[in-house]
Amino acid sequence: MKPLFWKRIQLNQVSDCNPELKASETVWETLEEPVINVDHFAEMFAKVGRKTEGKLLSSRCMHRTKQEVVHLLDNKRSQSVGIFLSSLHVNMDEIEDSLYNVNTSILDQENLQSLYDIVSMLMTIMIV
Repeated sequence: MKPLFWKRIQLNQVSDCNPELKASETVWETLEEPVINVDHFAEMFAKVGRKTEGKLLSSRCMHRTKQEVVHLLDNKRSQSVGIFLSSLHVNMDEIEDSLYNVNTSILDQENLQSLYDIVSMLMTIMIV
């Protein structure tokens, strides 16, 4: 439970600090001390703990294996393919749709031919 940072004011401390002020003249004299059920208060405002699967987060991270990245193309070819695909200004889903359905409204015949040339060049590299 988070601590509350406040000090309780005692009536005798107020009257000691200012002798001219009588204890009956303060508001604190007329107020009654409330009864607080501490258990109910703690239950209502307590921090809810996380439910874990029995393992700490650090132990789960240690057992996780790092995935290896496999490069099928060298960096130069990969960069040239990326530049060509970004120059088309279409999403990969649209490129896939235009290739499978031979949809020339998205990509014209020149772009489709260029994609075919790149794929054929990549396939020859894979064979070698």
